[in-house]
Amino acid sequence: PPTGMGLARRLWALRERRPGFVALAVLVLVALLVFPAVEALFRAVDPQAQAINFQDLTVYEFAVDRWRAGEPIYVPTDDGGYWGNYLYPPVFLVLFRPFAALGHEAAGIAWGVTTTLLLWVALQSVAAGLGVSLRLHERLIGLWALVGFYPVLLSFKLGQTAALLGALLS
Repeated sequence: PPTGMGLARRLWALRERRPGFVALAVLVLVALLVFPAVEALFRAVDPQAQAINFQDLTVYEFAVDRWRAGEPIYVPTDDGGYWGNYLYPPVFLVLFRPFAALGHEAAGIAWGVTTTLLLWVALQSVAAGLGVSLRLHERLIGLWALVGFYPVLLSFKLGQTAALLGALLS
């Protein structure tokens, strides 16, 4: 399809040559666009279902506190392992420090929004590298679809680094 077309028209132009691909692409897009509403409905029915608690971010915050106090950032558990503790290289504390200063809930929201937006920008860069020129509405639909991608949503809810790592890899 000509590169001047929007994504929807480019996809529609493939319907006769690759109908299975078009059907699958539409199905996946609809699922991604609907999932945030479905997930919100599940949370309304059962508020304890995968609560937004930023539990992984808690580990980063404790590591920042230990670093600022001059204490070791790697603290073994009673059994000698490191399960549930800070496991990243020390340089990552520089990234976590500004967020840790916000307080737990604000830090979790800020971390999730920032890393999700970084991934969104990175994916747009990938699209541009592939020769796809996205229109504003396609960019915004892409952002909503990204929020509907469960690994990104889970990363937000737990305060994980998955969206940041995805952005760096993209």
